[in-house]
Amino acid sequence: MQSVIIDLGTFDSAHQLPTHSGKCKNLHGHTYRVQATITGEVVAFNPKDSSSGMVSDFGVLKDIWKTRVMPLFDHRLILGYHPLPWISALKPDFYDYCFDHAESESYPRHWAHLVEPIPEWGETVVINAPLTTAETLAYIFHGLLNAYWAEVETDAHISQIQVWETPSSSAINTRL
Repeated sequence: MQSVIIDLGTFDSAHQLPTHSGKCKNLHGHTYRVQATITGEVVAFNPKDSSSGMVSDFGVLKDIWKTRVMPLFDHRLILGYHPLPWISALKPDFYDYCFDHAESESYPRHWAHLVEPIPEWGETVVINAPLTTAETLAYIFHGLLNAYWAEVETDAHISQIQVWETPSSSAINTRL
């Protein structure tokens, strides 16, 4: 087995951690960086296979990230289901709405309960987790990427997602 690490790039989002004791309890934003590790056997040489000699073609996962996952989060307000007083004041039924409308064709049905864009709120997305920590985002990105990766003809698998919230702090989700 060998692994390759792919830098999927950055995206910008805002979030709030209402139970945090420090400044993260306030609404704020980050430029997140996401990296993926793909693990598998090196593809044997075949002149008709463009992935010969590789575990995986880097561009395949980058394309999935850039076209199907990252747009759900880039330049959006990411909310968890932990009630935030300012949201409840603006839209009392907000959290009920989010999870009543969790069936969508925008992403794989078995992950639909994890990410819910809110059309009338513009660039807002709600995740089915209490808080929008880097650990939670790594878990959700791993699930979404794996769901789309299942459509790719390969024996390699996405073994790890690392989400950098700052240049010096990250969270890793590993699935062997």
